[in-house]
Amino acid sequence: MIAATLLAVFLAALAPDTAASAAPRTTIEVKEARAIENGDLMAAEVRLGGLFSDRVQETLERALPASLMVTVDVWRDRAGWFDQLVESRSLLYRIRYDAWGEDFDVARGMEEENHVGSLTDVADSLMRPLVVPLLPKEKLTAGHRYYLVVTASLKPLTPEGLHEIEDFLGHQGHNGRAHPGPFPSGSLAHLPHSFFSVLTTLSGFGDEIATRRTPEFAAH
Repeated sequence: MIAATLLAVFLAALAPDTAASAAPRTTIEVKEARAIENGDLMAAEVRLGGLFSDRVQETLERALPASLMVTVDVWRDRAGWFDQLVESRSLLYRIRYDAWGEDFDVARGMEEENHVGSLTDVADSLMRPLVVPLLPKEKLTAGHRYYLVVTASLKPLTPEGLHEIEDFLGHQGHNGRAHPGPFPSGSLAHLPHSFFSVLTTLSGFGDEIATRRTPEFAAH
């Protein structure tokens, strides 16, 4: 089953798509970002856009999973000197197509996956305002000025994600139940890492990265 699914993914990556190559390319962007107070915490409210470009959409629909990382860095402005990095926090989302359920699975960090009907629904859910907790307000020094730098990165399958792909291709059977126990000795995790890099290259899905800096704000 794993071999057959892998072959299907490989052949799908090879399939040309001239219509997509001629279409305008929309890539991920950080549309809005601002510092907010969330109780005793300083947080960031982030809105993304440009999900998903034609090439990313085709790649996800061809069963190559992706990860979306939203990172917020808190910087303290220091006139006449290098600015100081005060804190850095990230949110990680994993996106993959569930071939048996014919829908998409989206998971935030280590939380359980949510089943989403279509890739449009996935994009809509990820383009809603995201709140990223940063640090206690008391850790910001009164009178100093700060700003946030938000980076959103959408990445395809990587060699480091082999076990994630193993789970994607091998954890489900026809009855939808998870296979117990560790991965079998013939699993995808034992294939050369370079093979997965080839799949990514053939799919045409490279990293998409966007960055936005907020206006400065003063700590109270």
